[in-house]
Formats: sequence, structure tokens, C-alpha cells
Amino acid sequence: MSETGSNINPRRTHFVFAVYVYLILFCLFIPVGFFPFQQEITDFVFKNLLVFLSETVFRLQLADPQISSDSTLLYILATLLLPVSVVVTLLLSFLSGKNIAKEKIIDLLFMLLLLHLSWSMFNYGANKIFKLQFYSPEPNILYTPFGKLDKDILYWSTIGTSYSYSLFLGLAEVIAGSLLLFKRLRRVGLLLCFFLSVNIFAINLCFDISVKLYSGFLLLASVVMILHEKGFLTGSQRCKLVNHSAPDWSFTKPYVKHFIHLAFVSLIFIIYFLPAIRSGYLNQDETPRHPLSGAYTVTNMITSDSTRMAQHIKNIFIHRQNFLIFQSDNDAMQDYKLLIDESEKKFILTDYDLRQTEFNYQYSAADSTLTLAHLKAGHEFTLVARALNWQKLPALQNSFHFTMDQP
Repeated sequence: MSETGSNINPRRTHFVFAVYVYLILFCLFIPVGFFPFQQEITDFVFKNLLVFLSETVFRLQLADPQISSDSTLLYILATLLLPVSVVVTLLLSFLSGKNIAKEKIIDLLFMLLLLHLSWSMFNYGANKIFKLQFYSPEPNILYTPFGKLDKDILYWSTIGTSYSYSLFLGLAEVIAGSLLLFKRLRRVGLLLCFFLSVNIFAINLCFDISVKLYSGFLLLASVVMILHEKGFLTGSQRCKLVNHSAPDWSFTKPYVKHFIHLAFVSLIFIIYFLPAIRSGYLNQDETPRHPLSGAYTVTNMITSDSTRMAQHIKNIFIHRQNFLIFQSDNDAMQDYKLLIDESEKKFILTDYDLRQTEFNYQYSAADSTLTLAHLKAGHEFTLVARALNWQKLPALQNSFHFTMDQP
């Protein structure tokens, strides 16, 4: 390291120091589930300050201020971390003294950022492999007219119809995350992470998916570490000086490095792979659904005076994540949290204001008919609906053609 240190531009060392401090602070305080209670810690440390800044500096009145994906407070936090990183850099520079000590700290920060990038690739990759991210579209999406869906839902749902493509993307991210853990393959892994991050960032921008800030961070982290690996950030005068441009834990014992790698991989396996393996469902689209889940078309809608009403509700959807959704004639959707009380034969619906509505239900397997009856103030409201064979829709069929004229 001493040979490297003599060839490093001190000004660039300070700049690289500040860049890595900012990126590590971003890893620590941007809540993406990187470690337990990350959201709670970020809220405790920053939320009151961020709300104050949003109201006094930015003159914003937020109805429900939250530090979450692409929220206003998240962007303010990312901005606030810039001066914080400068203060932390000055403090660490004062404490570390010589450039050689700074280089060792930079190497440590490099490895921490590398582990975060690897975790992120494993996280997103495993979610795609097990269909926890691009899951198959639910019936309410399938029966919504194409033009009435937002672009993010359109993209998400289209990718979700193809398990093979989701598996391909997931394996690519897992491979990229794995390569980062091996020094000899690290540059290949960083390049793969870069191309994957460019694609993800472009998708999030073009389809208005609300992970823009974090995907931009992953792209920036990939670029910074690639430049570091090539020696461009440090201003090394000799490209063959690889000690600094390719950190290798030279500041610690080899067995510590191997232990950290082993512990990291073990945690990744336990958190992301073991639950799916133990469940027996490697594709979460295949997990058992409630027998009543699916799509129903309303065939009759009656009030207590036996007068048939105009059909304001045309479809009913029972979502696999315990939601009941009404689709009106103009394709507007109204969703409720659903609790099915099978012993009492009741649907208990809860709206966003936590108000509950109860429906008695009956299901006839003979003609696949679901009947919902609601009694309020002496007036009964009844819906009769017939199950739709939504799983046979063309979008869910695994068709494949080598030639355009193949039937």
C-alpha cells in the first residue's frame, strides 16, 4: 500500500473519500430493507428534520409525509446527506491523518459498498426467480381495458406473464451479485451490474416506476466502483499498481475476509432462498389460492323491493392477497380488504377509512355462482355473479412460435 500511496493525488483522495462516505450513508439511511429496523432508524434520526425542511425551506405541505420509495422526503434526505457526508469526510480525514490511512478507509468503504451492491442484486434476483416481484397479473388487471392501465402496471403485468423471462433476469442479477464476491471476477461482476442497472434505471424512468432514486444510486455505485477498479478515481500514475485500484482487504487478516464472505452468502441464502425452498413453491404464482379467489361477472343485482337495478357493478374480483374489488360499468375499480369468515359464511370488507361492511355469501359449485347479500337499515342488496375462466385468457398461455405462420 505504501507504494500506491506515493502515487495518489491527495486532492483526488479527498474527493474519492467524500464520494464513498456519501454512498455509504445512502446505503445506511435510505430504507430499502438492507438491515433490520432500517426504516425505524431512518425515521427516528431524520423524519422530524425532513418534515421541518419540507415545510420551511421547500414550502411543501405533505398530506402524509413518509420516507419511502421516491417520496418527497426521500429526495430531501438524499440531498441532506450531501452536506452530512462532507462533515463526516472532514472528521474522518482529521482522525485518519496521513493519506495511507485514508486509502485504507476508502478500501473498507469500497468493500462495504460492494457488499451492498451484491446484496441488492441477490435481493432483486431472488424475487424475480421466485416470482415475488414480477408476479402473474391478477384477474382485476386482466379484465381492465389496456388503455386504462398506468404504464408501470402495464410493464409489471406484461413481464409477469412470462416466467422464463423473469427467471432469466433474476439469474442474471444473482450471477452479477455472486461475481462481486470473488476478487478475480469482480470487474466482470461490476460490468454486469452496470448494464443491469442501466436497464433498470431506464425502465423506471420510462415507465414511471417509483424506484427511480434507488435504481439511480445502484447505477452510480456501479460506475464509481468500476472507475475505482480501473484506477481512474485515485489518479494512479501507473496502471499496474493494482493494490489500491482493486481493494483486497489488505488492512485485515485473510480469514476475516473469508468469514465475512461466508457469513454474507449464508445470510443471503437464509433470507431469500431458504423460505421458498421450504415452502415447496419455487414459483410463487403456483402457491395455493383461496377456492373463491378469481373473477366473477355480475348477472343480477337486486334490491329488497325485488326491483332489478341497472347493472352498476359488472365484475367482482377476489384477489389472492385478500382483497375484494368491484368493477363498475365504466371500469372504475373500488377495492376493500377482505376477510372471509367461512364458519359464518360472511365477507367482511374494510375500506381505507377502516369502515367495515359485511356480506353474507353463498357459492354454488354446480353452476359456479357466487351470491353476496348485504342487509342495512332493513334494505337488502344482493349481487349474483358467475365465475369467469380467467386462467384461460390468452395473456396467461405459454404459447411459443418459431415461425410467424405457425398456428
